[in-house]
Amino acid sequence: MRILKMILVGFLCISVLIHSGCALDFLEAEQPNPENSEPSSEEITQQEGPTAEEIAQAEKEAELRKERIDAIEAMLADPFMVLVNRDHKLSSDFEPSDRVSFRGGYPLNKTCAEQLGKLVDAGKEAGYHYVLYSGYRTYSSQHNKYYNKIAYYEGKGYSNAEAVRLTDLYYAPPGASEHQTGLAADVCIPSIVNKYGELHDSYAETDEFKWFSTHAHEYGFILRYRLGDEQITGYAYEPWHFRYVGVAAATEIYQLDITYEEYIEGLQKELADLKAKDN
Repeated sequence: MRILKMILVGFLCISVLIHSGCALDFLEAEQPNPENSEPSSEEITQQEGPTAEEIAQAEKEAELRKERIDAIEAMLADPFMVLVNRDHKLSSDFEPSDRVSFRGGYPLNKTCAEQLGKLVDAGKEAGYHYVLYSGYRTYSSQHNKYYNKIAYYEGKGYSNAEAVRLTDLYYAPPGASEHQTGLAADVCIPSIVNKYGELHDSYAETDEFKWFSTHAHEYGFILRYRLGDEQITGYAYEPWHFRYVGVAAATEIYQLDITYEEYIEGLQKELADLKAKDN
């Protein structure tokens, strides 16, 4: 009898163990397996790559970049946009094409002359009278003008170095003058020239200058050598010197209130940045 009880107890223990093992197996089967789990919708999207909307947006941005690149390259290649200064000189054989005499006087590029005529006529309607005192100059004439001025100062007793320094304030070395482009115009009023015998900074104090400099960009001109920008342009303040660059560029430069050097540099930097994004 005792042996029978022992057998029954053993049988019950084995049954408990068997059922416990099944329960553990069941619990383990209920636990999610990270390696075998289904990916989330976000993971599926990432695995599949960019959406159609994202692709379309990227293509649109690339298209806009190309349009802007083409526009900037066209501007920088435009003959009306040529940058001329002490660091960017024209060759001795450079001559602008399509020159005309501005109202029987100094020669200018034809488009520049036409736009200057419109600007001067608009000033006349506003009650102001302007005169062109200098236009196109050849390389050789600029050469003579520059070195004759150095000789003038040396004749006054200045050393050659000081004579060159004084000349460089207002006179460009040959090849470094915008006048050689046919796109630069020295515009002033007779009363100033009659009073001083030459173009003079006091012109900036007149109502005529204020009107002209305010409306010049509407016809494609910029005040090229502004007060306070001597370190950038390389030349002293010349309130009479205006340069034709086209209405769009002139308007943007006027609104940004920057020098022509800064404008060109900005275009070049933007072009480089846009091209870098496509690489």
